[in-house]
Amino acid sequence: MEEMGERIRKISAKYPYLIREDETGEVNGFAYINAWKEREAYRFSAEVSVYIRDGLLGRGMGRSLMERLLEEVRKTEIHSLVSGIVLPNDPSVSLHEKFGFVKIGLFREIGFKLNKWLDVGYWELILK
Repeated sequence: MEEMGERIRKISAKYPYLIREDETGEVNGFAYINAWKEREAYRFSAEVSVYIRDGLLGRGMGRSLMERLLEEVRKTEIHSLVSGIVLPNDPSVSLHEKFGFVKIGLFREIGFKLNKWLDVGYWELILK
């Protein structure tokens, strides 16, 4: 919890960070952007992350978080958004593509989780 709280404080000091809670205060999802790369040349680019709690997909939470996040991002100087999606993940791919993200690449077996290698696809959205 402490590590997550510190991450939220650090990111939200510079970028939008949204948290969706239910009526009891339980966190059901969150969405944020963070620096894509540290170098100055990438200062107008950011990485998007959207997470919905297990068992709550298909209720429109991801869509509403992404919609609100993009509204906030458009108020910044960010020009390019990228999002890495562990594959397969049809709901996340569908969510991103509904908002205009386009697949730009695939890193094969770049992640390792739950004792298996995972592919990560990358999607990009150029903001107008």
